[in-house]
Amino acid sequence: MPDSQIVQLAKSVLESSTKIETYLQENDLPPLSFELNGTGRFGTIPVPADIEATRYKALEAGTELVELLRGPSGFFNLAMAYNGASLQAIARWDIPSKVPVDGDISYASLSKQCGGIPELALRSILRHAMAHHHLFVEPRPEFVAHSPYSLMLVQEPLLADSFWLTSDLGFSTHPHLVEALTKWRDLEPNHAAPSHQAGKEKPRYDLIQEDPAVATRFSRAMKAFSIFPRGPFTVVQNENSVFSSILKYPWDTLGDGLVIDVGGSTGHLSIQIAKNFPNPNRRFIIQDLQNSMAGFEKTVPEDLTDRIQFVPYSFLDPQPCEGDVYMFNNVLHNWPEHYCVRILRNQVAALRPGVRLIITDGLALPRGEREGLLAQRAIRSSDLLMLTVFNAGERSEADFSRILAQADPRFRIKNVQHVWDPTVNMFPQGIIEVIFDA
Repeated sequence: MPDSQIVQLAKSVLESSTKIETYLQENDLPPLSFELNGTGRFGTIPVPADIEATRYKALEAGTELVELLRGPSGFFNLAMAYNGASLQAIARWDIPSKVPVDGDISYASLSKQCGGIPELALRSILRHAMAHHHLFVEPRPEFVAHSPYSLMLVQEPLLADSFWLTSDLGFSTHPHLVEALTKWRDLEPNHAAPSHQAGKEKPRYDLIQEDPAVATRFSRAMKAFSIFPRGPFTVVQNENSVFSSILKYPWDTLGDGLVIDVGGSTGHLSIQIAKNFPNPNRRFIIQDLQNSMAGFEKTVPEDLTDRIQFVPYSFLDPQPCEGDVYMFNNVLHNWPEHYCVRILRNQVAALRPGVRLIITDGLALPRGEREGLLAQRAIRSSDLLMLTVFNAGERSEADFSRILAQADPRFRIKNVQHVWDPTVNMFPQGIIEVIFDA
């Protein structure tokens, strides 16, 4: 009699976990653990790519096993709707920074450091986070200490910024999706959930720019998403291992020239390209709104200042700079389709025959190729996030073909490279190489 699905999944988890544990033991590496003496700093266990793939296989089978055992009725749990509330509180009150790295703190003292939040509320919030998210531990009655998960938010400030973005800013926005769609019934960027939340018909980025501190932290959070691994392991590929899909493109085949990084924020991806594909004759222009310039000046290394410069520019206006390559990294999924057409059309005035556009964005696998559960969830979660925040979304290859044709019939897709590496991507992505045929 063949094994049932739950037994098959359990065997898969055991097989993969055993392979991982064997590798860690044979290489004197720390085991995965919820204890502080386990993995050490976040994402620092070096493993080859096949071990990371094995981890992902175990994670996928384990997720399916848990949900199969929970069953349909177990999904409809009233308390699940509130699981993000504890994360929002931890991010809003910056609790990780208030808990000693070595030692613990009483709820009473923590209450004072959080501006008088009632102790009873703190207990409920933190004990929920301990049970559901492995954030913090209670080593003795009425005292709180760090777990590996909460400690990483102290050790890695950029991760704390990304945690704030998803758990505080994001959690407070999501309930407004349905309200915004019900009220406006369109996909204009100034009618998305943040607009409804703020009571202002302004798009998300305009609302963010109203508060310089929020804008600065938002930029840091975006950087964190592009440079950190997605789990406890760091995949050892070579000395130039990277965590951005855009670096999967063969930049070394392009030779010299000028790369225009459109909507490039503070320039962290162009800096990675310059470092990983060294070419003294390749220059970069980072284009974004003026308020990103200060972050750029802090980010660009001194040895690259002669090759990388910042030019204030909004891609909702005609492109003023002539270049050889125009890079759009996770830009278009932030905009409704008719705005994507406008953004791409705005580049045309600066283009000459043979110029390339390199578009990196969320992209589902081609129809007919099986997407695993976690890949499906990743792309669908990102799609819903883009809808919530921008009235936009992730797109298919056919969607991009249509958008490019509407922007200008001279745009020709030369190649589409699908990228789904959980160590690099938050969701399945595509690198779309476009040639301008004048």
